[in-house]
Amino acid sequence: MNERNLVHERRQIHGRRGASWLGVTSVLVVIAGTALGAGWYLTSGNGLSSAPQNVLVHTVSRKPFTNVITVKGEVESSSNVDVRCLVKSQNSSGTAILWIVPEGTYVQPGDKLVELDSSALESERTAQQIVVNTSMALLIQSKNVYETAQIAKTEYENGTFTQEKKTITGEIFTAEENLRRAEEYLIYSKELYAKDFYTESLLKADEFAVDEAKNALELAENKLYVLENYTKEMMLKTLEANIQTAKAKLDSDEKSHRLDLQRLEEIELQIAHCVIYAEAAGQVVYANEDDWRNDDVVIEEGTMVRERQVIIRLPDPAKMQVKSKVHEAHVKLVQTGMSGTIRIDAFPDATLTGTVTRVSEMPDSSGGWRRGNVREYPTFVTIDNPLPGLRPGMSAEVNIVVEQSADELQVPVQAVVEHGNKYYCLLRDGAGFETREVLIASSNEKFIIIRDGLRPDEKVLMSPRTYLSEVELPAVPRQQVIVGQRDARPGDDADQTNSAGGAPSSVAGDASGDNEANGAQPPNSTDIVSSMIQENDGDADGKLSREELPADMQDRFQDSDADGDGFLDSRELVAMLNGGGAPSFVGGGAGQ
Repeated sequence: MNERNLVHERRQIHGRRGASWLGVTSVLVVIAGTALGAGWYLTSGNGLSSAPQNVLVHTVSRKPFTNVITVKGEVESSSNVDVRCLVKSQNSSGTAILWIVPEGTYVQPGDKLVELDSSALESERTAQQIVVNTSMALLIQSKNVYETAQIAKTEYENGTFTQEKKTITGEIFTAEENLRRAEEYLIYSKELYAKDFYTESLLKADEFAVDEAKNALELAENKLYVLENYTKEMMLKTLEANIQTAKAKLDSDEKSHRLDLQRLEEIELQIAHCVIYAEAAGQVVYANEDDWRNDDVVIEEGTMVRERQVIIRLPDPAKMQVKSKVHEAHVKLVQTGMSGTIRIDAFPDATLTGTVTRVSEMPDSSGGWRRGNVREYPTFVTIDNPLPGLRPGMSAEVNIVVEQSADELQVPVQAVVEHGNKYYCLLRDGAGFETREVLIASSNEKFIIIRDGLRPDEKVLMSPRTYLSEVELPAVPRQQVIVGQRDARPGDDADQTNSAGGAPSSVAGDASGDNEANGAQPPNSTDIVSSMIQENDGDADGKLSREELPADMQDRFQDSDADGDGFLDSRELVAMLNGGGAPSFVGGGAGQ
């Protein structure tokens, strides 16, 4: 067989194969068309709503129910020894750190931790020592004056006064003796004068001598009276005043000297506080602060620290906890004593257990304007079984069990829709759908508890929103529908948001009936996304991170982040609402 014949045979074989594939394709098209036609005939000819046979359904069942809130946090010790600066600022910005033990060092009691600059205090101590010495000299002088005043009083009472009294008493005795002699001599002179042996002038002289002796005695007695009743009292009061004055001066100088000594001791103590030692064993953690109102505080050599400022924390590794922040929509569910599980980012394979010990009554004020209107409450969860190597500052994720029941009738949250303040599920009814009103209770991120309206083993549609146009629901008054926390607007009947964080609820309505009759338009996804970004975009970057999303939408974040940049822009959010994930429906996670 020559080359031309081979080519011709190959073309014939190829042509036959092409014809056979074309024939198979034609047959498939005919079969598919026949099937579609038959399906159209069956569904349109029996008077029921069009209901595909392969819709996704869920069997209603009773099983355990657990509602868990997941929050991020940071590991810290529940028992910290705070090492503070005890040096007074002395009208300055603080005291500089000259040396500090490296962060992360394990220390024991008595180990040196920090050395602060004491040069200014040492200069002040020298000046104060001079002041103390001066006040000491004044105190010694005042004490001597006081003691001298006391001696002067004693000297007068026991010496000078007694001596003067005895002198005057002697003068009185002499005057009395002179008077007695003068009177006796006068008697004798009068006898001589009567016998003419004595002249009258001599008699008068003797009479004058008696009068003079009487005057001298009277003068001495008066001098003693003045000494005892006036001079003594005056001198004692003067000497006592001198004592009191000296005592007051002595007390003043003593207090002044004591204050000078106290100031010197205080300076000495301040100098001693410049070297800080560990009071307990632990691992050194610098007390850095991120304060949005002021400059951040970074502990390092050269940093100025103020009085009572925490420089170092020594956490107890045996008493660890996670400090987390719970969104205001969830905080009402969290109570002290609730249990939970903890996952540490540094130990991804380990699951720890914990207990809620405290939920703050006030929201966290850190972050300020950067967090927008987001309110989060600090919540503390102890770690019951801390791992070796667990350190403060490690990132952690806490799953808090806020509700748990052993047997509850429940369906997926996607199977329930809200319409006019009531809730409905869709069930298969032959070739159509049955609308069933249900009474709901608690929900988590996946399931919602049904109190009434459904029975076990019934099958509900997993995507009822897709088929709302196939069923009839009660009409909703135009002003009954609320959009988030805002008043309803005309045309917003089908636009409703979830109270847990702004996610739009699935509001049921007959697309060909109620909404058209009321003049309401279907929800505009672009408007919903704009409102969602405005209410939840804390950093005002025009897009939402996983943490900024409502809690009930966070589980769909990864699937909706098309470009993988860690954020959802308006385009990705619209895609999430229209097909990338059901927008909140009912329940909406732990925030309900």
